[in-house]
Amino acid sequence: MKHTQGKWELSIKGVAFYIEADTLNGEEHIAEVFGHSVSEVEANARLIASAPELLEALEECLDQLSSWQDNHEEDTFTMKRAKEVINKARGV
Repeated sequence: MKHTQGKWELSIKGVAFYIEADTLNGEEHIAEVFGHSVSEVEANARLIASAPELLEALEECLDQLSSWQDNHEEDTFTMKRAKEVINKARGV
């Protein structure tokens, strides 16, 4: 499973919050975010819009931690947690 590539952006149109991706085929609608209050909806929309960058950053951090780790040691709790979250995001 692969997410929509391209930079995801928050688009606010009136009281509606949308997540749009700037793809090779042009702008693509990813999601519309709903909630109980404008501040909650905006916070959720900002988090969703940053999801691809957060996933990429977490993968880079895990790679860096793995390169620093001694080959004979078990994964740290943090590394295990990072792998779990990456797998969750990737649908693995």
